[in-house]
Amino acid sequence: MENLVQLEMPFSKVKELWGGVKHLQKLKQLDLHDCEHLTTLPDLSSALNLERIILDNCPNLLEIPSSIQCLHKLVYLSLSNCKELQSLPSLIPLKSLHTLKLSSCSNLKKFPEICEEIEELHLDGTGVEEWPSSIQVLDKLKVLSWIIVKTS
Repeated sequence: MENLVQLEMPFSKVKELWGGVKHLQKLKQLDLHDCEHLTTLPDLSSALNLERIILDNCPNLLEIPSSIQCLHKLVYLSLSNCKELQSLPSLIPLKSLHTLKLSSCSNLKKFPEICEEIEELHLDGTGVEEWPSSIQVLDKLKVLSWIIVKTS
């Protein structure tokens, strides 16, 4: 697994990938879109070269591991339509992150502090009620998609 550059398993029936920490130094892309049974992600702290994470349409995904904060080369994070996702790590300080897609994450209530390098932010259909102060200083923002859905 330590020579793996891309891990692509869209539409699989996997619930979780593995337990513990794996040596993933060469991994650049993790694509698990449309994995309807996926509930959790493993520790990604050793995937220091990871650039893209695609988890769209994983309706049972509950959380993103805090180890995502170690991924300083991550440029693209897409979690659109992850209906059960309720929170993200409290801080997404990824200086390289340019695109963050959270569209239709209707149970997402809290939005973390984010880096000012972000260029594309998709927040339409989220349940976010409070915004971090960092949202005011997004000087490089080119695309903002933001329609809030109230849930009761």
